[in-house]
Amino acid sequence: MSSNIRIEKVCEYCRKIFIAKTTKTRYCDLKCNSRAYKAIQREAKLQVSSLTMKKEVQEFDASITKKDFLSIDEAAKLLGVSRRTFYRIIDHGEIIIKKLGRRTIVRRSDVDTYFEFPDIIIPDNKLPDLNDCYTVNEMHDRFGISNGALYNLIRREQIPRFVKGSHTYVIKADIEKVLMKKI
Repeated sequence: MSSNIRIEKVCEYCRKIFIAKTTKTRYCDLKCNSRAYKAIQREAKLQVSSLTMKKEVQEFDASITKKDFLSIDEAAKLLGVSRRTFYRIIDHGEIIIKKLGRRTIVRRSDVDTYFEFPDIIIPDNKLPDLNDCYTVNEMHDRFGISNGALYNLIRREQIPRFVKGSHTYVIKADIEKVLMKKI
């Protein structure tokens, strides 16, 4: 049984005016109907995805706050820095780590207290005179030691070094004292 009703409506997808034969018609044709359906399905998928992502982030944050020991990734996320930056902090000796086999862990309390102690910044006027220092290239030429060996020696002997511009400097007396001991 067909309907004799003719209603002027606006398509919910393309916003064109069309003549509908029933009161429940929402779209002007099959193409608009299928496009609107696909758009609704796409939106539903995006909502589900965003909800699961928010839930995972909340669970991750909750798990971090409960742990006493953190992995490098977790500690970096807790500080809001990249992994590479966190490794730089570790290399500078500002946070202590422990190795458990292949895993590296950090105490949560160390990460929390990281910002409590101010950094010691040496003003430029307290740096030694550059005439009393060697650059890495000068040490390489003068003592005939490779850059890698110099780096390891400076690290092992804990010789203070500083960077000014693009050069790394070491005080002449410090490096000569160590090298004379070795010879």
